[in-house]
Amino acid sequence: MNTTKTISNAEILQKYFAVQPITVLDWQLLNARLTWSGFYSDDDKYLSQAGIFFDNEKSRFRANFSIKDGFDVLPEDDKKVTLWQAINNLKYVLWLSFSEIESSPALVYANFIKPDLQNRTYDIKAVYENGELSIEY
Repeated sequence: MNTTKTISNAEILQKYFAVQPITVLDWQLLNARLTWSGFYSDDDKYLSQAGIFFDNEKSRFRANFSIKDGFDVLPEDDKKVTLWQAINNLKYVLWLSFSEIESSPALVYANFIKPDLQNRTYDIKAVYENGELSIEY
């Protein structure tokens, strides 16, 4: 006769059911991240996005975009349109949870990096900060 006690999934995961305080900002940011993960689409496939974060030190939201191959050869106007589309999508998703985004451009920061996977480095090619986009190509 087998006397081994079967442990339920609920028992195994019991420590994760503990109540944990969370700020409204953290809760809303989680909502924004979930929306963002299924929302962002770059039809031209020149950019990919990482998550949205909150920079506690600077009290602003931050997103990182990775520039894919082919972006470098786009005409300058097409580069700007692609970057602005990404920024506007980011601002919209943040606005859904934080209406202050609309009137306070300093709340959003984004950078666009070109990774060098072979050397494990990257170059920042564009930055959106305080409502302005600066391109460093």
